[in-house]
Amino acid sequence: MLTYLLGTSFTTAILLNALLRDNSISKSDVRSWLVLGIASLLWFITIPCILRKKFATIKVLPVSL
Repeated sequence: MLTYLLGTSFTTAILLNALLRDNSISKSDVRSWLVLGIASLLWFITIPCILRKKFATIKVLPVSL
C-alpha cells in the first residue's frame, strides 16, 4: 500500500508540474484535472510512458577519444 501511495504521489507531482507550466491549457477546465487524477491513479502505466518519451528525446553526444 505504501508503495502505491508513493508512486501515486510522485506521479501527481510530475503531472501537476507539467499542467501548471503549460500555458496552452485552461487551469479551470475540469477535464484537465480529471485526466491528472486518472493518470495519477494509474501511475504504474503513466511513469513508464513518461520515461520512454523523455529518453527518446535525449540526444547522445559523440564521445571523442
